[in-house]
Amino acid sequence: MDQAINAGLALTCHARLALHGMASEVVAQGTILDVHHLLEETVLDLCRGQHLDLHYRTERPSLEQYLEMVRLKTGVLLGAACETAALVAGTPNKRVAAKSFGEAPGVGFQLRDDYLGVWGNPQEMGKNAGDLKDGKWSLPLLAVARQEGPNSSVPTAIDWMVDEWTRGALGHLSEIGLPIDMHEMFLEVTQGLENRPA
Repeated sequence: MDQAINAGLALTCHARLALHGMASEVVAQGTILDVHHLLEETVLDLCRGQHLDLHYRTERPSLEQYLEMVRLKTGVLLGAACETAALVAGTPNKRVAAKSFGEAPGVGFQLRDDYLGVWGNPQEMGKNAGDLKDGKWSLPLLAVARQEGPNSSVPTAIDWMVDEWTRGALGHLSEIGLPIDMHEMFLEVTQGLENRPA
């Protein structure tokens, strides 16, 4: 619970600093209010996600419930950053695509992190399989519970899911219509999240 409180406080402080910074720049008051509302909603979503994460330590979620928890814990943070950029850039018509783009690699990152938490090299990752020791319902355990047939491969299933979220992100990236150099930069970052080494 302390981790959730600390994360919420840190994000709230950073959100306030960002809003103060915008006020000192040439950003329309309406845009600042839109960003303020967006950041407040993001803090609430992050708290909801952390609450679900704690709840799912004792109760097994469905895959759909787990993915929603991951979206709230990780996806909304990146989604809010991208949506804020669209608002501040004066392209509110791109905010939905920007948010969707940000959320997709955020979820993919967490799915890959769950994978690496079991099959990754602890020395390279700087962490061990704490979720397994704690009995937490992470993606590998859910995938094993859903496994059908002796030839199913949990790592392959997780890789496929990460790839799906990455493809979704790249589709949303194309909708935003960034200049080619920025598009290439975001493309590289998104693919890097998917291909983090084990």
